[in-house]
Amino acid sequence: MALAKATQIYDWLADHEGEISGGGCYCSELKLILWQQPKVS
Repeated sequence: MALAKATQIYDWLADHEGEISGGGCYCSELKLILWQQPKVS
């Protein structure tokens, strides 16, 4: 179950990468809020 959900999230991110590049967005298809956090070095 978790692996299937992770696959859905990964596929969605691959298709909508440009939509979350500026911060976050709501994915109604997966019922999740996704955001991008800057990498800390």
